[in-house]
Amino acid sequence: MKRFLCIVLSICLLLSLCGCFGLKEDPNALRVGFGRVDVTPGFSVGLGGYGNAETRRSTGVVDRLYVTCIAITKADETILMLTADTLALGRATLSTFLPFVSSATGIARDKIFVGATHSHSAPDLSIEDAQCNAYKELFYTGATNAALAALEDRSPATLKATTTDIPGMNFVRHYKMADGSYAGSNFGSFTATTPVDYATETDPQMVLVQFDRTKDKQDILMMNWQAHPDWSSEIGTTLLSSSFVGPARSKLEQDSGMLVAYFTGASGNQNPESRISADMHRLSWKSYGEALADYAMKALKDLKAVEDSGIQTKQTKVTVEVDHSWDHLVVEANDVFTVWKNQSKAAGDALGRTYGFSSSYQARAIRTRAAMFPSEQMELNVCRVGGIGFVMGSYEMFSDAGLYIKRNSPFDITFVISGNHTYIPSAAAFDYRSYESDTGLYAKGTAEKLADEFVSMLKAVQ
Repeated sequence: MKRFLCIVLSICLLLSLCGCFGLKEDPNALRVGFGRVDVTPGFSVGLGGYGNAETRRSTGVVDRLYVTCIAITKADETILMLTADTLALGRATLSTFLPFVSSATGIARDKIFVGATHSHSAPDLSIEDAQCNAYKELFYTGATNAALAALEDRSPATLKATTTDIPGMNFVRHYKMADGSYAGSNFGSFTATTPVDYATETDPQMVLVQFDRTKDKQDILMMNWQAHPDWSSEIGTTLLSSSFVGPARSKLEQDSGMLVAYFTGASGNQNPESRISADMHRLSWKSYGEALADYAMKALKDLKAVEDSGIQTKQTKVTVEVDHSWDHLVVEANDVFTVWKNQSKAAGDALGRTYGFSSSYQARAIRTRAAMFPSEQMELNVCRVGGIGFVMGSYEMFSDAGLYIKRNSPFDITFVISGNHTYIPSAAAFDYRSYESDTGLYAKGTAEKLADEFVSMLKAVQ
């Protein structure tokens, strides 16, 4: 009897000690946390897209805007994955944004991965005026609080992932014409000949990465999809919205019970609609997002465990050439820009056509490029979380570049995150002179150079 009581007392003492001091977590366990902060402005701000954020100001809210952060820790390595409902987080913005978040969280700048959902109904962070500067303060603070919340929320997790192809939900907006020529988006008229095929491939793949956490913590789902969310005319040209991302995120959270973070992928030349009418699905922005959530729900049954083999990151800078091929027309570009701003875009476009410009937007790009150095340093980031590869570029990557990275990646699943600052078109788009090659900042061949570098970096962290 005494021996039995001793055993019971020993067990009770052990349990008491565990309760007092807590069971130590496995230091090598994967730990993941989630944070989200509302960054919807309560005042008017310039809206991104279509080149007129100085005059296209918000007048109301359709749905709320958020910054979402996922903090991932393995052993002594921690990374942050931030995704924001804004038009873009370009190089200039990141040069102040990343140090701000890094200083507040203690996470090194090269361990912070950032994507923008690229809604054309969200604030443009690149505008310099009193309202935009006030919004930047709100946005930076919100993003930092989301990151701090994610770090605080970390708990043990296992890693799962799957991919699913969703044909007919996005399209390349560059076309092969009936006469054998090619035409890019927003350039020229299709009245003389009919589009019969796409100029390049679309990427129909959705990537889903789940962090399955302990019972008292909600699971976390990362969703990666390639589509250009430019429904502003349907939503309301002066109304704030996250476009289809909001309905996709909300419905998927409701249906799955998980916390969802949406990351936009390579979609610089993609669109939810097609000018080849047989393929046009005609969904509204809200229906489109909800349809994506339904496809994701079906794919969740195919989630498979992924090896939890740690985190490894790599950052590099690549020298890229600025496109100065139109500099000789900078005087004419200044004239077009002035007419656009003082009269109307239609008047600017009309004048631009006399100089061979595709639009007032090209005139603006010529002005910008003429003031730039011959080359710049582009910052690229990749990481491995277990057996999944992640890449992040602060520009609008084309679908063919994204597909090239995925197909040449050493990982079975590769997650492409876009920052959406400026178009970097594939070489073919320069050959048939697309809207994106006219209005981007960098020279032909840049997209292929960066894609090759991303593949090399992924191999380095394999």
